[in-house]
Amino acid sequence: MPALNEQRIKTLSLLVLLAALSYAVTRNISQFVRRVEFLKITPDVAIATVLLLLLVCYIYSFLLCSNSKYTELLLTPLALVTGIILGFPHYDLVNTLVLVAIALAISISGIEYERSYKHVFLKFNPRTNFRIAISTLTTVFSVVAGFAFLVRPQDISNLDVGRTVASVITEPIHKVVSQEIESTIEQAFSDSNLIPKNMLTNNSSFIASKEEFGKYITEKINKAVQPYTNFLQPSFAVAVFLAFQLLDWLVIILFTITINPLIQLATKAGILKVTKVQVEQEQLTF
Repeated sequence: MPALNEQRIKTLSLLVLLAALSYAVTRNISQFVRRVEFLKITPDVAIATVLLLLLVCYIYSFLLCSNSKYTELLLTPLALVTGIILGFPHYDLVNTLVLVAIALAISISGIEYERSYKHVFLKFNPRTNFRIAISTLTTVFSVVAGFAFLVRPQDISNLDVGRTVASVITEPIHKVVSQEIESTIEQAFSDSNLIPKNMLTNNSSFIASKEEFGKYITEKINKAVQPYTNFLQPSFAVAVFLAFQLLDWLVIILFTITINPLIQLATKAGILKVTKVQVEQEQLTF
């Protein structure tokens, strides 16, 4: 009985922690997608999202060690979506319920696959066993990001899309173009007297300023997207989803590197324990 009570306390603690971290990740995502410059994932947002997601993955993987179908397939997904519901902007009840249904379907499918997969190996390997479940978990939060942007109340059709995109791409493109022009000018006129030496050393005379370059890009993009304003909201929602998928890959890499040592530490600390069971194998003979 004491052992059973201890297991229940551990399970409840991990479920509460999972819900709290899920809430924190969702709040971080929702605050990001409500910004005007939503295409810029700033370092602080990226680092906070990666660290929070990594913690969610750790707690999630601990709960998948409960060896209880009830805990793994019901309580764990419910704790996950509880945090999402509390952290998700309540624009519309229907939209929230749709997101919850999607999150439950994705997480349960990953857990079910993990449960069937872990019996294949005689020796438990966290890095291998949790691979699919963690991949589906991180995908859930990418869906949250894309969905939060899709249903946000701000009308993106009135957004200056060209300026928003230009704020992201102007600086790197301007830098590359400037370097190419400078290199071309120096190679073509370095031995010529047609252009004064001071102009060769200061090639900005031949290159548009960053502000002019940004204005040009803004005008071209706004002109290009004008006929497709009705499709901007879903298009950018997909872009936000893909941007968070890149962060998911980083989280998965960090999780893969750190999960085995973490499980060993948790085992030594008594949070988890290793049990051995006899397995019957069915074979066909003649």
